[in-house]
Amino acid sequence: MDFEKERNEKLIFSGWFAALNILLFCIFANLALFYLYPLALEEMGASNTQVGLIMGVFVVSTVLTRPLFGLVTARLGERRVMLFGVALCLVSTLLYHFITRISGWLYLVRLVHGMGFSAFIAAYFSAVARLAPPGRRGEVFGVIGATIQAAVATSPALGEWLVKSFGFGALYNFAAFALLLALFAFIPKGFWDHRVYMQTDRSRVSYLRLLRRPGFASLLGVTLLFVFGVAAVFYFVALHTKHKGLTVGPFIFVCSGLAVVIRVFLGHRVDRSAKINFVKWCFICEASALFLMPFIHFRPIYFMTALLMGLGISLMYPALNSLAAQQAVGEGEMPALMAMYTMIFDLGFLIGITGSGALADLITLNGVYPVMGLLALTGLLFSHLTRGLVEPRDELPASPINSIK
Repeated sequence: MDFEKERNEKLIFSGWFAALNILLFCIFANLALFYLYPLALEEMGASNTQVGLIMGVFVVSTVLTRPLFGLVTARLGERRVMLFGVALCLVSTLLYHFITRISGWLYLVRLVHGMGFSAFIAAYFSAVARLAPPGRRGEVFGVIGATIQAAVATSPALGEWLVKSFGFGALYNFAAFALLLALFAFIPKGFWDHRVYMQTDRSRVSYLRLLRRPGFASLLGVTLLFVFGVAAVFYFVALHTKHKGLTVGPFIFVCSGLAVVIRVFLGHRVDRSAKINFVKWCFICEASALFLMPFIHFRPIYFMTALLMGLGISLMYPALNSLAAQQAVGEGEMPALMAMYTMIFDLGFLIGITGSGALADLITLNGVYPVMGLLALTGLLFSHLTRGLVEPRDELPASPINSIK
């Protein structure tokens, strides 16, 4: 079967798609295991400020190096840059064994770890955006989003058990093992029979030229407004539920579980109608959840908020990534464009985390969530006003839904 036919008919079960999902699960399992690293820093005697700085170095590194790796990917090809990123993450993960106190070496290891993750993400999303059939990108990004959600949802619990049973050394070893599995995914020849498609041409790309496009710039704005609220929920919900005398586990399970199910089984719906409509509905769900967050001490509202947040994050991910991929003019632009887009995603998390934390010191978390809800409503309005730029009518799929004005 030729590649184009396999790409359309055997999409979910094809070798290249299986390899990409194995790689993605492993890299995000490694990332999620280090959500527990603040516990190790606490044992080293780090202050809350130092913990924030050390954990933040990773995110800053990914944001600052993503554009560079987008250009490198355009030159060297996606497979090589992904392999480099996984190898860099593996080396840095093993180096955590030798970090026993707060020092400059710790910041350097976090910096290198972030660079490896950044390289992988830049190349990975370029590969997915190019390899996925244009008419099935929503389905592809839906499954990929479910893979990420599954890795993030399961890895911290495993890491907590490893730390309690065997110490932090076991956590680092298992995080390294996940990356070894990722490296092995590059070996089977059947996964990479079509590696010629993992190369791009060497056309000159310009980030400034991309940012000058009204449609792409508008999409970046929509993305930032959405991610701010997501960051406020997922990075502070444990603290928020603790203050309310609740546990965070059921909230994360319901929210993440619903998002995974919807992405797997309904992701294809994104390809069959205007993607911007899904974006707007997800903004409505996100805003509703954020406005309800201060009242989650009432049990029905606790679960209703988790469900609404799960609905909000479910199809927003495949819709936004599909819209981003549509902005590319030719395959040569895809590495730079997806690097820029995923960088904005990470930047939104960085701003959302730091901004929510600073705001919480002033008005408490009960006050932060309504503010984020207003930002989500702003995103809803902005996505509606820029819908013709973000998704031009000539790119809408043929569907009766799209004839409704």
